[in-house]
Amino acid sequence: MIIFLAAVIALIVYYTLDYARYAWKQKNRSATAGAILLAILTAGIPILGIWAIK
Repeated sequence: MIIFLAAVIALIVYYTLDYARYAWKQKNRSATAGAILLAILTAGIPILGIWAIK
């Protein structure tokens, strides 16, 4: 189950960063910043949750 959740989170981060790359090419800097922030939060929240449990 943990591996499945990690794979889902990795896919979300991958496609979010892919959108950030697309937004950067379109010169949309605020969408790029938002997508990068979303990717960081998506990857960081489960890490903080695991750290809080231990």
